[in-house]
Amino acid sequence: MPRMGELEQAVMDHLWEDPSTPLSVREVHTRISAVRDIAYTTVLTVLDRLSKKHVVTRELDGRSWLYSPVRTRAQMVVDDILESIHAGGPRQRRELLEELFSRLSSDESLPPCAPLWAHITQPEVTPAGDRNGD
Repeated sequence: MPRMGELEQAVMDHLWEDPSTPLSVREVHTRISAVRDIAYTTVLTVLDRLSKKHVVTRELDGRSWLYSPVRTRAQMVVDDILESIHAGGPRQRRELLEELFSRLSSDESLPPCAPLWAHITQPEVTPAGDRNGD
């Protein structure tokens, strides 16, 4: 997935509020303009760009285009993380994963990550509890 700029992210935030309900340019503009001064045509341009990047789909409803996100926010974040992980070699992947799990483990608002990290870094264990290949 392509990286998004700050304005694209703001537009997507509104589309993700209820992904099952497509929004018109006017609806997105009304929501965004409640918190920032922005032209209708700017929102139109951003939605058109997001459509060309295949981040949103659009469907003609009468004379208005309705826009919906292609993926959920979680799916896009995970895609970005996986893209970063796969971009490096084995050493860079391990460093990235270690940093990620270090930060996740230190965030007290999240569930413990130690069991998952142990599973990733330990040799495979069969259901009987024996290590594979032993």
